[in-house]
Amino acid sequence: MKTLLKIVMLFASLVGGGAALAQTPLAIYEGADRLDRIVAAAKKEGTLTLYTTIAEKDLPLLIKPFETKYGIKVNIWRAGTDKVLQRCQSAYSRRRAFRFT
Repeated sequence: MKTLLKIVMLFASLVGGGAALAQTPLAIYEGADRLDRIVAAAKKEGTLTLYTTIAEKDLPLLIKPFETKYGIKVNIWRAGTDKVLQRCQSAYSRRRAFRFT
């Protein structure tokens, strides 16, 4: 669970967020309220898309507790390593993911 949370938080931190962070991107923000800001930015975004190679049978054990705790819907896009990398690169190039502020 900690590994998934780190991955999800990394994605969430890349979402950025808010005028208060205009000078310091959330991805590199180190204040005591960093996690709160990440969660707030993710909630504002509404959903999180997780590109993963994790076995389908293991996903509910990881995703459900996260959704319950943070109230953020997780959309899962699952494939092999090459396809996940390709999808991440495509999403980044279209700026549909990995937004930096």
